[in-house]
This record gives sequence, structure tokens and C-alpha cells, in this order.
Amino acid sequence: ALLVFSQVILSVQLGFAVIPLIHFVSDKKEMGEFAIKLLTKIAAWLVAAILIYLNVNNLVVQGIEIFKSPGMLGWKTAIVVFGIIFVWLFCMMTFLPLLKRRRESKSIKIHGNTQLLQNLKVKPITTIAIALDFSNKDEKLIAYALSQGIHSTHFILIHVVESASAKYLGEQTDDDETRIDKQRLLSYQQQLQTLGYKVTAHIGYRSRVKEIIRMVKENQAGMLVMGAHRHSGLKDYLFGETIEAVRHQLDIPVLIVNV
Repeated sequence: ALLVFSQVILSVQLGFAVIPLIHFVSDKKEMGEFAIKLLTKIAAWLVAAILIYLNVNNLVVQGIEIFKSPGMLGWKTAIVVFGIIFVWLFCMMTFLPLLKRRRESKSIKIHGNTQLLQNLKVKPITTIAIALDFSNKDEKLIAYALSQGIHSTHFILIHVVESASAKYLGEQTDDDETRIDKQRLLSYQQQLQTLGYKVTAHIGYRSRVKEIIRMVKENQAGMLVMGAHRHSGLKDYLFGETIEAVRHQLDIPVLIVNV
């Protein structure tokens, strides 16, 4: 009986080869013009259903014979476990591809019809804030910011000092880092003013995110330009968190420049 039962189990596995094959050759996305037609699909599912029914029926008959026999507790337990696993795998194999295909068709329609583009004009941005970190990429960041403005645009250079002293004393701090940062910001301001741009500079203290948001709002900037340095690992997490936190709390365009 066990030998026959083992052969029946092997025959049941045919369904696990046939059903995925039917799903694959029925998928127009994968097969394109070679996907099987409706009549072929119906015939394939009919043959698969008959094949699975005959094999499962034999499996049930052989299983009943084993359960009628005394002892063999291990085999009886294995049959129950196998039956549960078989039903679960069969349902996943048969219905999951159909559900996925249905979800994909819904996702395609989720955006609705294409809208007519009738209003593509926006007001010129008259105030642009530029968040600087005094890296060797500042020039590229400023260049991208300048390209977003017009002749009368007011550019606001902002920087946040994050030294230990600045975090504790705020505006009252006068450490070396704060003095150097102020000099750099003033240098950028003077260079841009020499080129004919309208520029002011503002410096913040303590929290990078809160201070950037505060200075942008206080100066009523219409756009914020920030740099993303393509860090990896921990640096990517830290600097990425700054950008995400800032842009989620502002209702103005935020230009992220990969520098």
C-alpha cells in the first residue's frame, strides 16, 4: 500500500507542472502574440482539472486505506500534513497569478484618462533660497539655483552652524566655526552681488531641519534649492533624512541637485 501511495504522490506533482505552464502561455504580457487563444485555454484547464482530479482521487483512496490500517501513526500524521500543504500550494499556484493579473489591470486604470494640458503657466519665482553646507560643490549648487531665477529674482543664501557651541548658545556663539562660516557666506554674497545678482545671506544655529524651514518661511522664499551628495550607508541616511524632513514641511517647490 505504501509503494502505491508513494507513486500516487508522484503523479499528483504533474499538476504542479501543468498549471504554472498554463498560466505562463496564457499571459499576453509575457507571450505577446504567441499567447494561447480562449478555446485552447479552456481545453488546457479542462485537461488539467481531469488530471488533478484523477490523481487526487487516487491519493484520497490510498490515504483512506492507510487510515483503516492499525498503527502507522507516523504515516497518518505525514498524510494530514501533506494534505494541508498540498491544498495551500494548489490554491497559491492556481489563484495567485489570477489575482496578480487582476491587480495589474486595475493599477493601469487607476490614474484615469489622460488630462488635457491647458494651464502650463506659473508665476515667475521672485525669491529663491539656497541651502549651503560649504562643501566643494557649492558652486554647482548655486549655478543651478541661479538658472531657476529671472533678472529680478532675490536669492537667499542660508547656512546652519552645527558646532557644539552653536547648538548650546545659538546666536550668541562666537567660536571659530561660526566665524569662518559667516565669512564664507559673506564672501559668496559679495561675489554674486558683484555679478549683478540681488543676494542676502542668513545663518542659523542648532537644528539643521528646523532652521532651514524657519529661514525659508521668514524670507517668504518661493523655491528652495538643496544639494544631495550621493552618500552611501550612514551618511546617505543622515543627509537623506534632512532633505525628506525639510521638503515634507514646505509647500513650495524644492529642487534637489545631485552634486
